[in-house]
Amino acid sequence: MFCPKCGNEINDIATSCPHCGAEVTNEDKSKPIAKDNLISTTTVNTVVKTKKKHRVLKTVLLLFLAIAVGFGGYKGWGFVAKRFNFQIAGDEATLDVSTVNVAMAELKDLINETIDYVNENTIGGVNTNIQQSAKDVYAFYDKFKKIEGLTDNVHDAADEMYILLTSAYRNYSESHAYIDYYMELGTTLDMTQYEGDGADEYDKYISIYEQAAASMTEAYDKIDTVPLFFEFQYELYGDFLNDYNADVAHMREAYNEVSILDMVAGISCGTHIFQECDKYQQYYMDIITDIVYFYDEQRDDAFDIFYELGDVYKMTDVYEIAAYEFTSTNINTVKYKYEPISTIYPSLYNSYRYFLCLELGNISGEKDICIECSIPGLTKDYKETVHIDGTLGVFAIKPEPLEEGYSLTTAREAQMNVTISEADGTLIDAQTFPVHIASKNDFNWQDDEFGYISKDNILCFLTPNSPSIESFKQKSEKVLSEITDGQMTEIISDENVVFNEYLDAYYCAAASMIALSESGVRYNNSGFSIDGGNQNILLPEDVLNNKSGLCIETSLVIASLFVNAGFSTMIILPPGHAQVAIETKDGSGQYLLIETTMIPNTREDFEEYAGYLANMQKPQGIDTNYPVCYLDTMDWVEYVYGQDCHVINCNDAEIYGITPFDN
Repeated sequence: MFCPKCGNEINDIATSCPHCGAEVTNEDKSKPIAKDNLISTTTVNTVVKTKKKHRVLKTVLLLFLAIAVGFGGYKGWGFVAKRFNFQIAGDEATLDVSTVNVAMAELKDLINETIDYVNENTIGGVNTNIQQSAKDVYAFYDKFKKIEGLTDNVHDAADEMYILLTSAYRNYSESHAYIDYYMELGTTLDMTQYEGDGADEYDKYISIYEQAAASMTEAYDKIDTVPLFFEFQYELYGDFLNDYNADVAHMREAYNEVSILDMVAGISCGTHIFQECDKYQQYYMDIITDIVYFYDEQRDDAFDIFYELGDVYKMTDVYEIAAYEFTSTNINTVKYKYEPISTIYPSLYNSYRYFLCLELGNISGEKDICIECSIPGLTKDYKETVHIDGTLGVFAIKPEPLEEGYSLTTAREAQMNVTISEADGTLIDAQTFPVHIASKNDFNWQDDEFGYISKDNILCFLTPNSPSIESFKQKSEKVLSEITDGQMTEIISDENVVFNEYLDAYYCAAASMIALSESGVRYNNSGFSIDGGNQNILLPEDVLNNKSGLCIETSLVIASLFVNAGFSTMIILPPGHAQVAIETKDGSGQYLLIETTMIPNTREDFEEYAGYLANMQKPQGIDTNYPVCYLDTMDWVEYVYGQDCHVINCNDAEIYGITPFDN
């Protein structure tokens, strides 16, 4: 029967409730339990449509609260303490009745001992040492394995009960340890705790970033246990941390070389890394309650077996026990939840971390699960077999692209096909999700899913190794030879100085702009904005073939050429515009600004400025009336900060993972 006050199940002959102390009368014994006091569990396999925003710290704290309530406050394991009044009937005269009775008595004592321990060391309890408790609960399971003589059905039920119990403690222990370390890692992101030490403001600024990088690396290296659910997050953070350390080192190098553009580009790179990191951490904050619900289900399923074993122990006939069919066992249920991407930009194919995120787990026991995924007309077939051991995992799935036989010249609607099956081929689930495939020229400045603008994604249209850029480079080198009377014949960054480092680089830039003009390419001033969403952008080869391009498109042509030639190359993005900057000599920290929209032009347009640089002079201040001009350090400070420019180092494309998609 059930207590009329708190609703917990109590012994039929009890005169008071052992949970809340309420008095129980004969009249109460005949009353049905109120529906509000019944344990209710729901498992839903869903397709995620929307996402909610959370602050990282707030969400992690809520996680701990949810776990504490879920395992400690929600009746808790303690409510089954002393739940069973195990009484074994007298010896039977035939078969191995006495052996079964002895085994049942051993099991009774062990379960009582286990429940007493669980009651004192509640999952999520304030005073529970969860790591030690996980070991102790498993020790109870080891004792159970040594009991011989149980009927098969009772043995299997008790075994599954212990598997659920040990899995719940193990999963919570591992997650708890990981989150503790991860919270420590999170504290290192607060830049206000670091005091910069340096000769000037830039030096102090970089010093703060260096301290932060060192603290983050130290905290990350402490993490020694990574539950399956968090493996994707852990690997991503490791990648981001490596990129961040490389970026900070680059900023220090730029400071030592007094290269303002490299420093600003380093800051932009760091911002990109943190934005990228934050959006995936946000994803985890949105789904972290799923692992809590998973623990809850393991707990509740273990409760069900506890209850049913109690009913079996009330039986007085050993044969009846052996014939009993348990209804709360065989619960090795596979849980899954999908989050498919809705739009794929082929231009950004290489920068996507996944096209489908799949939560996959089983409540108890072990399973090998085969995951298959494909997008017909875009990707190859993806197939992976994963091993699940009574836990929940997150799997990031991104099929490889087809090598041929498809076209991306226009956008189209497609389908993502996903199947989940057991190792023997038994189908668990099959789904088809709609996905919009943009054309190869479609580009999105605004990240619709995570809500931030990533200007650095423009690097996906940089094609330094394409045949068209190689051909354009040859044309530019022909012009270079002509305007230098054969004294310079190659556009290359490590060429020996012919005139002086400024004039040599200037002639290379001038030759590229003259070649662009003489190829018939003209500036298309139709409008360019990075504040909106979608935009159609031509690849460099299309600009050269179509002989027309927006400012960003002509800039990508010139930038691709100089990346090919080994120059340190920057894309400069003032509001509503795009330009290119190249370093005069490797490591010099001095840059020329190239206005790629000054087409058409003539060779004479470049002679006056070449005369200035030949005499190691330049016009005062920033004179953008020239297609190519030299800006010293203070000029760049004034230009970048005065114009609110975003600076992208083209050499960071590999760091970002934003490389051209070869279709």
